[in-house]
Amino acid sequence: KKRSYVKGVINSQNVKQVFGLLSAHNMDDPDLSGELSSEFYAQFDFFNPYRLDATLKMNKLKFTKGRENFRLKEKGTLAVIKKGTIEKLNININSEDSSIELKGNGNLEKNVTIQQNFLLGAHLVELLTGKIRGSSGTIQGKAKLIGKNKVFQNFMDLKGQNISLNYSDIPGSFIDTNFRISLENKNIIIQEASSNYGNGILNLDGSIETLLPYPKLDLNWEIDNSRFPVFSKSNMVVGGKGELSGNEIPYKLFGDLNIFHGEIVDDLDEFKSEVGVSTEYEKFIPKDISIKRFNLIDLDLGIDVVRPIRVFNSLTELYFDGAIRLTGEPKTPDIVGALKTVQGKSKFKFKGYEFDLIDGEISFPKGRARNRPDLKFAGVTDINNFNVKVEVIGPADKIAIGLSSTPPLSQEDIKSLLAIGVTTDVSKGLDDSQRQSMTTIGVGSMIFEQFKINQELNSSLGVRLSVLPEISEDETSLLQGKSGVSDTASTRVKSATKIKVQKKISEKVDLSVSSTVGGSMEQKQEMNINYKINKKLSLEGIYEVKSNEESEEENPNSIGIDLKWNTSF
Repeated sequence: KKRSYVKGVINSQNVKQVFGLLSAHNMDDPDLSGELSSEFYAQFDFFNPYRLDATLKMNKLKFTKGRENFRLKEKGTLAVIKKGTIEKLNININSEDSSIELKGNGNLEKNVTIQQNFLLGAHLVELLTGKIRGSSGTIQGKAKLIGKNKVFQNFMDLKGQNISLNYSDIPGSFIDTNFRISLENKNIIIQEASSNYGNGILNLDGSIETLLPYPKLDLNWEIDNSRFPVFSKSNMVVGGKGELSGNEIPYKLFGDLNIFHGEIVDDLDEFKSEVGVSTEYEKFIPKDISIKRFNLIDLDLGIDVVRPIRVFNSLTELYFDGAIRLTGEPKTPDIVGALKTVQGKSKFKFKGYEFDLIDGEISFPKGRARNRPDLKFAGVTDINNFNVKVEVIGPADKIAIGLSSTPPLSQEDIKSLLAIGVTTDVSKGLDDSQRQSMTTIGVGSMIFEQFKINQELNSSLGVRLSVLPEISEDETSLLQGKSGVSDTASTRVKSATKIKVQKKISEKVDLSVSSTVGGSMEQKQEMNINYKINKKLSLEGIYEVKSNEESEEENPNSIGIDLKWNTSF
């Protein structure tokens, strides 16, 4: 009866080729070098491997990884097994800071003991994958394989200290990582595992039972004020705890998270590209046809916004608080709950004007697709002595926009106010050059927002710039009309371009400076300082200077203080 056999010979002057079998990135690693000469021979009965004959010879092993030089302590025949009896097993590989030792004795059928001790630099983990880089720290372990009458048991204790590393798929670094893990046959027990990430602490403990086809998980996790990147530019500071458990896939990720700080500064187009796979097509599929997806984890996470999240881009500056719950797939979770805007701080841009939000809510009803929340927003702004209110109400895919004003105006007049800054009756008094100027300003304002110039100014200098039309009626023309003096319609209306610069001095203080240029109006400069006492009460100081073109003198026309009280009905 013939026995099976395996024979292997390695003679390599470039150890990169050998480690390239472990991971292809090692072939191009400039920090890896060395050579290896080794022979291995094993003969065995496939149906009775305990009568194994095997020999391992190493004539040369030396390689360098980074600043560590690894060498064999003893060359030649390192392992000999005859008819299942270990006659020799003694392998020692050492470097300046690391060591690997493997010893064994006994008979594979009766009693056998194989022991391994190692102390390794954590940077050797980089040999396993090219995604790990910049590693430091130590990993220490003891392992033992015990066999008695063909029944084997294995034990291992693993300890990691002061480990730091970067993983290419995760922004940021894991530093000061420590862990203690023990293995007993099929059970992996994580006694403790902690890491500093995002200036906070991540903790993990629990057990894993290595069963087939799926391991059984019973893990506890905790996050202590860690800053996590969101999308491409944003971040959130998160704390919370929960569990990852289950006997098969999908495993259940359960817990509660608190958001202590959040800034989402990505633009809307960038946000849409990051939010995952769309499931909008599913509404066209008959209900009796189920869609199966491979899902490794099912979410059941509660999220509570402890301090408002700031959403800032070229169109909005919103502050949200509230609570939601995520369930289902991580990429396309179901969402239940509501997020509300903070009054007195939230603003948005519409048609070139900045609106203060007096009401704002995004609610996710149970059973509704996550991309179809109910929206309810209401914002107000002042345009030429009219208080204009814009309301957005309804599901995200079928919203209704309502316009109103104080004093009351028709829908046509409000749209005219938003488009060119004046009502329809005043716009009739504009001559052709003034109409062209208004149109140019409107187009310029749209281009200004489209190219995100304001966002760049805000991020670099902390200021916001706006260019808007300014309209006024000529009081002299009105008097002439009353006295019966004939006058054309175009002389009743004066226009100019208003350039306004705004800066947020602190959480409660805003400063704005504006000036009118060009057109038929006299030049006017205005400075406003707004102090927010609380959510409803604010104090505004105004200083205004008008230039008289005929005398070319500047006369301070007005200075005053307004007390404002905001409320919603």
